[in-house]
Amino acid sequence: MRIQGRMMRGRLVALIGTLGLSLALGGAAAADQPRDAWITTKVKIQLLTDDLVDGTEVNVDTVDGRVTLHGKVATEGAKRRAVDLARGVDGVGDVRDLLAVVPPAMRQSTERDDEELGDQVSTVLDRDKALEDSDIRVESVNDGVVLLAGRAANLDDHRRALEDVRSVDGVERVASEVKTPE
Repeated sequence: MRIQGRMMRGRLVALIGTLGLSLALGGAAAADQPRDAWITTKVKIQLLTDDLVDGTEVNVDTVDGRVTLHGKVATEGAKRRAVDLARGVDGVGDVRDLLAVVPPAMRQSTERDDEELGDQVSTVLDRDKALEDSDIRVESVNDGVVLLAGRAANLDDHRRALEDVRSVDGVERVASEVKTPE
């Protein structure tokens, strides 16, 4: 009960912060926000107010109306619910599901492993001198799935970064939101 109470308090604090920001921006200013940022905010609000999904553990990124969900959920049901909630938001063209199902009892060891893997991947990317003109970074690591973000100077840098990441032991899969000029 204590853990559940803390989770609910955490959700409430996050929701109040998100709603406070929306109110501070005002209706007219919210309409002026870039479309993707607005979709991200709407999806995040749906996740934070849902009883099955712990929205504080789910990250939302939107690029050209395509939503990517990454983070950890406790059950397969919560994973399906998060995807359904995102799909139900106006303006969402597609939902990319990178959520990892990690039961609460296993969460601490998984988070530590993912953090170490993220550090290793970041080091590999930083050491590759061929990527100096690009700004490619690790956005998240969840259960061995690495999500890259940033900007590649060209298509070859994007490909090279993906190869670098795949070469790291422990990487199960690589997903990319890296933007390239080509």
